[in-house]
Amino acid sequence: MTRRGDLQITPRGKVVQGGVGYRFSGAWQLVGEVRVHHYSDTEGRPALAHLIAQYELSKRTMLYGFWAKVDNRGGARMGTAFATSAALAGQEQSAVGLGVYHRF
Repeated sequence: MTRRGDLQITPRGKVVQGGVGYRFSGAWQLVGEVRVHHYSDTEGRPALAHLIAQYELSKRTMLYGFWAKVDNRGGARMGTAFATSAALAGQEQSAVGLGVYHRF
């Protein structure tokens, strides 16, 4: 899928992304995503990868864990959580996290 237009950040460009999910059992699911940003005004082309494991405790409650990595090619400044959270241009960033999701 390609989305053109404003990335909600400066500079303008487009995003190419793809993802896949696989359910191992009734409760376990693994989801992966890769995304590459192509900026119109700069050389930066950051690539972001996510891997998420989900375990459903019930219909309304889920445990999850994730790993994310950003490769800031061309001097880009994208972070794993927010588009501008990397401290230095060209810096790579990784993140891991655990959480509980509950629908009220």
